[in-house]
Amino acid sequence: MLPVRTIFEALGLGVGWDESTGTIIGTKDGLVITLQIDNKEAKVNDKAMMLDVPATVIDNRTVVPARFVAEATGADVDWDGSTRTFYIDTTIESNLNVFGGNVKNVEIKSVKSNIFSENDIESAINTVIAYFKAEFSGCTLTEIVYAGDDKQEFAYLASQYNADEVIVLVSSFDVDSSGGDGSLTPNSTYSDWKWILVRDRGGQWKHFDHGY
Repeated sequence: MLPVRTIFEALGLGVGWDESTGTIIGTKDGLVITLQIDNKEAKVNDKAMMLDVPATVIDNRTVVPARFVAEATGADVDWDGSTRTFYIDTTIESNLNVFGGNVKNVEIKSVKSNIFSENDIESAINTVIAYFKAEFSGCTLTEIVYAGDDKQEFAYLASQYNADEVIVLVSSFDVDSSGGDGSLTPNSTYSDWKWILVRDRGGQWKHFDHGY
């Protein structure tokens, strides 16, 4: 177990914190790692994984299972019990960067909102980036942005999807000669592609739908 900021920053992960749920969020290149204090279930992108030991608070410091976090990024981890030292090799390319969509150079545009906080929007964007990375092989995400406040649309979608809250993002992406999964036009660009995410109030965003 290591302090969350120590291990996250060593691995190049951005650190997010949802105080209302005690949730720690690490993000990097479309990867989203989610851990909750004293909860043995963690998530890597949308995949649930069980921990031997959960994240917890010791002496007012939040600590997390270092091996789990490091291996989730694709790093090679070794432990020297005699010196109680972790060795982390980050030169091994993450398998999350070998397959799936390309999200390395996505432009994230800033839009102000009177409905959502900056953290809300950032979390939604990271959720979409992670989904794109996992599901859009042969595609390159070039731009993503919050679609803007539209209370009427959000209320309608929330009622349709039986959700407490809904957020809409729009993106642009390029498709290579493979046509992605076969449903997209090869060698084309898609713009104003919508992403609809839902969540329980104060919870984590979940991808619900996408398209035009």
